[in-house]
Amino acid sequence: MRTHLLKPVLIGCCSLLFIISCDLLTGTTPSSDGDGNLRVKFENAAGSSFTIFSIQLMAMGRADAQTPTPSGTWGENLLADGALLAPGEHTYFTVDIPDLHWSQYRLGVIDESGGRVYVDKPQDTTVLSFAGSITHWGSDDRTVEATVVRDSDCDCIVQSGYGDFAGID
Repeated sequence: MRTHLLKPVLIGCCSLLFIISCDLLTGTTPSSDGDGNLRVKFENAAGSSFTIFSIQLMAMGRADAQTPTPSGTWGENLLADGALLAPGEHTYFTVDIPDLHWSQYRLGVIDESGGRVYVDKPQDTTVLSFAGSITHWGSDDRTVEATVVRDSDCDCIVQSGYGDFAGID
């Protein structure tokens, strides 16, 4: 009698497990209402020519929007109390970017004469400069890398490359 009851119970449990697994696989669309905690490893690439003294974010809205909706304001410096990020160094911080959203960042660097300047889009539009991004998409961990150099064409400091990848390298 026990074996007759055991088979239906096992079949029922396996069916329930299969249904739950299918629901989890098909119903795990990330929500834009998440807590927004994104852990970031930020690297000043070894090929950079400048030390970073400031990293600021500006919220840009949903990552899948065709037209960004910038908040229009730069946030506080994400580097703690006077910390510096020399070429080849990295730091970790947590930011509040909602799931499926992104923020643009701007860097403050120390130039050759010791002055502190922000790397914004150069006035000379022929210079190729990247606006860096931090995207909360695919993971609650992110690796971001920036390369900052002096461009000889405009004699200005530009971000010549960047990376924004899900996960921590």
